[in-house]
Amino acid sequence: MKEDDELLNKSVYKRRISTENDNVNDFDLDIIVITIPTTLVVMLDLMSNMINILVFVAQGLETSVNISLFTISLMDLVRIVFLLISIFYLKPFADLMEVPESLFEVFYVTVASPLGSAIRITLHITVYIAIERCLCVVFPIKIKRIITRKTTVCIILAIIGFNGVTLYPIYSVYSLSWDFYFLRNSSGDGRDFLKNWSETLENTFLFHSMLIVSGLGTLVVYTALLVDQYARRSEWRKTTARHFGEKRKCLSARDRKTMKLVVAIATLLIVCFTPTVVDSMIVILTPDYYFWEGYSSLFHYLYNISLQCLSINSTLNMFIYYKMSTRYRNTFKELFCSKLCL
Repeated sequence: MKEDDELLNKSVYKRRISTENDNVNDFDLDIIVITIPTTLVVMLDLMSNMINILVFVAQGLETSVNISLFTISLMDLVRIVFLLISIFYLKPFADLMEVPESLFEVFYVTVASPLGSAIRITLHITVYIAIERCLCVVFPIKIKRIITRKTTVCIILAIIGFNGVTLYPIYSVYSLSWDFYFLRNSSGDGRDFLKNWSETLENTFLFHSMLIVSGLGTLVVYTALLVDQYARRSEWRKTTARHFGEKRKCLSARDRKTMKLVVAIATLLIVCFTPTVVDSMIVILTPDYYFWEGYSSLFHYLYNISLQCLSINSTLNMFIYYKMSTRYRNTFKELFCSKLCL
């Protein structure tokens, strides 16, 4: 009997050591695959957006495109702040600290929801830029009279206000409290719910996912139209130039450069937003796909990948501006290169 007990204890001990080693290996892998790349990308994202904001302010917020791009950079800064906080709620730190389900719910309300709102605002402003450029190609004179600086500011404020209002259902059924957790023998952030809170959270989460999917779908359509219109107008311009000379152009050189810039920005955003859309589609089609439900591990990994892609998109935007916008490039050199030379 004693020998059997000793064998049993040894097997249990070995199993426990093996499990602990597996957890350590998983933690190290998560650090290498998730935490380090995310931190590096976010730091680059932060630097590029601060540079963009300085350049746009130095240029002056006089055109609708400049105002829109400046607002996108501001929203990206908001996203970065919440993204840095979210790192400690996601893998591998969530597993290390044994974060309870209630804290994931607190994270969803206080961090993930504002983060998602900033992401949607960036997407919807980009959609607005694409639509505005399409209309400028089709009705160049009329649209320039209609879409002024004030009009753009009002539309952007409406986009921000709409995405802010979509958070109201969450905060209307949810409030923070200070709870005691018996398993950990400690106190921490908790939550109090009103009636139908679970249904409200799920429906709101679903609605936010649909906003991302529909927004990106709209952007794909208008970007394709913009590319098609640009190709048609370029061919028309060449034909017209042969007969009537260069004065008969449907678009100015500045408008053509702006159109190419918008197409490049929209195309990059479509590519980098694809993981977010895939994540959103899974949310729509899979009931248990949340932070704390049955597919929580898959959710954490895809959520991290989506956030990394968004930061990559924001970082690469600066290089697109520098490459394709002469005005941005000149302002950038005046702000930074001249000081470095001194």
